[in-house]
Amino acid sequence: MKRRIAVDLRFQVIMPGKLQNAPIKALWEDYAARCRRLGGQLRLDLVTKVGSGAGGRSAALEREAEALLARVASPRSKVIALTEHGELMDSPELARRIGNYRDSASPDMALLVGSARGLGQLALERAHLRLALSRLTLPHELVLPVLAEQLYRALSILAGTPYHRS
Repeated sequence: MKRRIAVDLRFQVIMPGKLQNAPIKALWEDYAARCRRLGGQLRLDLVTKVGSGAGGRSAALEREAEALLARVASPRSKVIALTEHGELMDSPELARRIGNYRDSASPDMALLVGSARGLGQLALERAHLRLALSRLTLPHELVLPVLAEQLYRALSILAGTPYHRS
């Protein structure tokens, strides 16, 4: 029997620019819908059109980091910075981390996806977790369906559904 996620969880995935690739947007929406079907008040929101910084590389990265952090819904949100220099983990470990965040006083999570230049130091310092989906450098739009699937997989593990097979 499928268990449902019984707690309110909100994931904000925040990235600069606009999502213009229709197949990637369709994959994102598919996994967001799957997450909602797991129950509770589970939300997977994509926040785009966040301003990109202009000018020199380091100044632009910091302006972009400020713009990303300004879109975080709550000051109590757990901020997760996606970077190829972050911590690598398997799907069950990601599920454990999300479960720990879920059980904390603030089950909101903001996942920051950088531009082609990466993430600014301000965003990395604010992060509760620096997460690597791979050691490979991925275009930021390609990160979205990979991340959405991994979030769905982690939530499925927490809900006890048979989606993930060890």
